[in-house]
Amino acid sequence: MQLAARFQGTPTFQRVLERVVRDAGSDRFASDIVYSAVSQRDLADEVTNWDGFDSERVKKVFGDRMKSQQLEIQQLRDRLEQFESVQPR
Repeated sequence: MQLAARFQGTPTFQRVLERVVRDAGSDRFASDIVYSAVSQRDLADEVTNWDGFDSERVKKVFGDRMKSQQLEIQQLRDRLEQFESVQPR
């Protein structure tokens, strides 16, 4: 949040948070950012100016991230099933 806070009150703030959520190294970190920016913004002492921030967009980015991961998991499962079906027993 400290990095994004540099841009608070500007359109860049929104873009930075969305990118962090989309590209985070872990789902937990991404969800923590969303939680801090949506549900706990009053406690985010790094950010005092939320003007122009659209919490619904950040939640959508997180939802898209999770859907994408579920799709990847399903594709891997499908490939594994195909592989297992052609292997001799």
